[in-house]
Amino acid sequence: MQRQIIHQHLAKHYETWLEIPLPALGGKSPLEAAADKRLRPAVIELLKSIDQLEARRIDQTGGEPFDVTFLWERLGLKR
Repeated sequence: MQRQIIHQHLAKHYETWLEIPLPALGGKSPLEAAADKRLRPAVIELLKSIDQLEARRIDQTGGEPFDVTFLWERLGLKR
């Protein structure tokens, strides 16, 4: 039950994350930044850090990592 709640929370968070302006992206959202050739590498680094965060969370708490493949796909980026 707890894992299902965490999964639902993360899914909602990352879905909205795509449209939130982020200081790390010069105030642009990940969707906007992915369309900008200059900012695209920063978006890729953020996505990699999310992958690493998930790996650490699983190391600490067990269970299944949250799959953020949909973020890469929605942003039109390759891992």
